[in-house]
Amino acid sequence: MSSITHKIGDSIKWKLKNVQEDGVTPVDWTGTTIECRAISKFNTTDILFDISTDSPTADTYISTDKLNIGEYEVIVKNTDNFKQGEYFVDFKYESNGFKTSSKSITLKILNNL
Repeated sequence: MSSITHKIGDSIKWKLKNVQEDGVTPVDWTGTTIECRAISKFNTTDILFDISTDSPTADTYISTDKLNIGEYEVIVKNTDNFKQGEYFVDFKYESNGFKTSSKSITLKILNNL
């Protein structure tokens, strides 16, 4: 499982690229709904953020301009209200009724002193 450390107040800009099992050919996500959710490691009702390509806002969104080559960015501009702690980040991909989930990533949120 991968791990990311992030400080409260710093914006999130994660660049991701997905490739096929051959490790080279990009996954074409055109027409796919991508969701990124961060849930507390210790309290599954505590959601840090829940972002979807279907419901972008000015401050939280997943970029969609390079989905055809398997690339996208997860953007969270304002993290001032994040709570310190450990979270599991998961990605879900849905297209034509088929759903796929990623392996969880551990996200450690630290105070920015």
